[in-house]
Amino acid sequence: GEEGLDLGRPIPKLLKYYFKNSSLLLVGCSLQNDRTIQVFKELKRIADDVDFPQHFALEQTPNSQELLINRNGELARLGITAIWYPKGQHEQVESILSHAKNELNYKKANIGSLF
Repeated sequence: GEEGLDLGRPIPKLLKYYFKNSSLLLVGCSLQNDRTIQVFKELKRIADDVDFPQHFALEQTPNSQELLINRNGELARLGITAIWYPKGQHEQVESILSHAKNELNYKKANIGSLF
């Protein structure tokens, strides 16, 4: 990629749309200083006090409580809530996603029964 961040390019433009209009579940990305996080930081910077939907990220639990607190703070500033799983236990990701799918199906079924 190029040095500068151009929110008008296709992928940043798509990320911008979804970041502003949908709740995202971020899986399998480091969210450290990659292009995705750069786009999110820039959107938050230029948005001022605009409310964005809540986003979520599946992440491995850091090695210490201090790192966990710092990471939660970093993500919270971007409107991202971490869903932690034990370090190195990547098989937990499938279980978490399965549980989330079941919860969504349950909510859809209950909302549908109201009408």
